[in-house]
Amino acid sequence: MIERVLAVPRPAIERHLRQGFLDAGSADLMEALGESSVFLNRPAAEADPTHKQVIPYIVITHRDQFLLYRRTKKQGESRLHDKFSLGFGGHINDIDGQSGAKTNLIMAAMVRELNEEVFIPSIRRLSVVGFINDDASPVGQVHLGVAFLVEAGSGRFAVNEPEMIEAMWSDAAGIEEVFPKLESWSQLLWTEYLKARPQAAGQEAPGLGGRASSVA
Repeated sequence: MIERVLAVPRPAIERHLRQGFLDAGSADLMEALGESSVFLNRPAAEADPTHKQVIPYIVITHRDQFLLYRRTKKQGESRLHDKFSLGFGGHINDIDGQSGAKTNLIMAAMVRELNEEVFIPSIRRLSVVGFINDDASPVGQVHLGVAFLVEAGSGRFAVNEPEMIEAMWSDAAGIEEVFPKLESWSQLLWTEYLKARPQAAGQEAPGLGGRASSVA
């Protein structure tokens, strides 16, 4: 069966886009995602720059640390092998819900992806912080990230597929040390938002709403 993924026609969002991180106040962009996104066959979408696949991108924090991980060569996307990342996530599929509200699908897919990749015993806060657009790379040209911030209630975690990724808590100095090896989305999110994380990081993006005290 061919995987079907949520994507948005680039012309529908072009005027909202710029290179880099866009903060959560981009209400018009979120509205455009809800109104214009469609499901496409993934093999075709990966080679179609006229559409951007929508990807929940989840950063996990605890106090002053971030959950940093490295993708092994057993991970599916060869273009990201041995890259470090601050964001967990993946494609939004048609199995993520039948609701007519596409923004609810983004939230549903975010919860599914988080549960598939890592176990966090408790979550203090979950919020949307913005969007990531990177047209400087072939991968980025066909994807748009919706950036989530998850604040863990403790330092406990478990990776569900340790053969795919190796994860550890890292402070800012550790992230700066591996910065050249971070995937481009993590570089943009780190330099333009996380490095100087504002007090307003918990604000929600219009259209998604809601916070979770736990994800299990």
